[in-house]
Amino acid sequence: MLEEFCIWAGRNAVSSNAGKISSLSLRKYVAGLKAWHVYHNAVFPTRNKTRVDLILKASSREDEAATKKPPKVPIMFWHMSHLWLSLTKGDDFDKALQDMVIVAFWGLARLAELTYSTETGDVSFVDLLLTSDVTLGADTLFGETVTLMLRNAKTGLPGEPQLITLAKQRHILCPVLAIKQRLSSAEGARTSLFGYGAVYHRRHLTRKQAVARLETVLENGGYAGLMGHSFRVGGASFCAAFGMSISDICLLGRWKSDSYKLYLRDYSSDDLKKTKALALRGERKTQFLSKCR
Repeated sequence: MLEEFCIWAGRNAVSSNAGKISSLSLRKYVAGLKAWHVYHNAVFPTRNKTRVDLILKASSREDEAATKKPPKVPIMFWHMSHLWLSLTKGDDFDKALQDMVIVAFWGLARLAELTYSTETGDVSFVDLLLTSDVTLGADTLFGETVTLMLRNAKTGLPGEPQLITLAKQRHILCPVLAIKQRLSSAEGARTSLFGYGAVYHRRHLTRKQAVARLETVLENGGYAGLMGHSFRVGGASFCAAFGMSISDICLLGRWKSDSYKLYLRDYSSDDLKKTKALALRGERKTQFLSKCR
């Protein structure tokens, strides 16, 4: 009976009835049956234990095949260019979103680390990213820099903030420029970094709003299948494609194990050529805009 139950309830190549449960749940059911027999001083059937163990192992393999997620698609430089062209013409929400995704891309950040739980009201000074968490600086090699202090990082230990340091870029997708624009919008107040509006009427970007708007803009450009994590994947892949060392990628992405490998995607020769052309075009655009100011 136990063997038939495992075949009926678990995923396998023998049965395909509805209502299948995971191998973990199936093992818990079997453990519960064993506990019932112990409690009632009954003998648990072990005659077919070897076959039951094999069925449970097979169920685990089927679970992996059934629940395996496709690899996350990276945001490429042309996606970022499309977002800039679309969002820069939008309202204050779009402009704040534009600055946030630029920082997410270059900082290999999760959108959840840069967004807020509510759109309005007071923001937590304990675990959310504020204007006061920004430090502007300069480096002899990289020039102007900006450092963000994250207190709600997924990979961080409780009470230990993580830092993201970004350098100035010579094109329109510059993270230092993006941060400066957010600081300017806050008008010196200590409030949400990625938000918009006066301090007493400040609106903060939430992850739900950000993802919904990004998906709409990208789909309008013919780019489907890109998600919130795509910025972290895209930024890491860009850095690797253009020669950044693995140790520096891990430092920037705050990885302390081989999990960084899950975020790297190979660039083809065409990808590199297209990205370089877009970066050069963006650099010329920046030079033009600076002359117009």
